Amino acid sequence: MAAGRRMLRPHLRRVRRGLRENWQLKILAVVFAVVLWLFVVGEREAEIGLIVPIDLRNIPSGTVVAADVEREAQVRVTGPQTRLASLSPDQVKVSVDVSGASPDHPIRVRLTPSAVTLPSGINLVRLTPPEIEVRLDPITRRRVPVEASIVGAPEAGLEVKGWRVEPPAVDIVGGTEAVARIEAVRTVDVDVAGAVADLEREVPLEAPAAGVRLDGPAVVQVQVRIGRDEP
Repeated sequence: MAAGRRMLRPHLRRVRRGLRENWQLKILAVVFAVVLWLFVVGEREAEIGLIVPIDLRNIPSGTVVAADVEREAQVRVTGPQTRLASLSPDQVKVSVDVSGASPDHPIRVRLTPSAVTLPSGINLVRLTPPEIEVRLDPITRRRVPVEASIVGAPEAGLEVKGWRVEPPAVDIVGGTEAVARIEAVRTVDVDVAGAVADLEREVPLEAPAAGVRLDGPAVVQVQVRIGRDEP
């Protein structure tokens, strides 16, 4: 028995020496293992909803999508809480092919799970609406007048006598229906508060309605005539 204890003593000394050496690293390893275990065990599945734009692909040349066509989808997804906490709408893609549509032939397109692209580890639960109607308008061009937006009042005893814009008209381009609804393009506000003489300003134009763009200068010269306030 005594001989056995003598044989064990060197081994016990090595064990005690091993425990004393690098004890900080050993504690750190244990803490890391506990944190990792809590993370894995504590991860929960969750569900959230997102509103994402619908990407309409392969729009036929010479046409645009009508302004009243549904362009957003509601997507409900599930996944780990930590993944969903950082998930943003731009990471989810909903895209459909509309090459079969034409101005004379609207089409109804089903929104199926295959239309949705999700990050790895995220799963689709529901996609609404189930379908959308796609109508196309021919692209058209129209020249419309430019109206100056004059705000403020000149110095007491003076008034705005008139204004002139150069160029006086600009071209707009877009779907036939949307372009037809636009009678004029306005400038941003030209403030004449406290003016004592004629003003000349270079000012940008306001953006037209959605689906319509300016085709030409986006900045114009506005001349405002200031004169005596005559009774």
